Amino acid sequence: MNAIKLLDDAKEVTGSDRQTAIQIGLSPQNLYHIRSGARPMPPVKALRLAQVLNRPHLEVLCEIMAEQVSDPKDRDFLLMMKEADTNIVDIGRRVRTRTSDPHHVKVVL
Repeated sequence: MNAIKLLDDAKEVTGSDRQTAIQIGLSPQNLYHIRSGARPMPPVKALRLAQVLNRPHLEVLCEIMAEQVSDPKDRDFLLMMKEADTNIVDIGRRVRTRTSDPHHVKVVL
């Protein structure tokens, strides 16, 4: 999956590129430049995109950052981190308990 596919998925969720841009904190013009490859997606916008998509933050961030780095070792590391995060989240979905804080999830292995 790449940034364009993630943006396409977000467009399905929000209804338009304009709404996606607004929800992740970009101008529609900046989103256009990211889609065209003229600009990289800033990491914080990738994290906001993950929220829109309701996907694990590290997974989306690593996917987007892996496209932007030129060093193959860094790319491999980011993709490895993405997979590790996905596996942890899958385990956490199977067995977990919530505390009184709605943003804190205690994973029980």
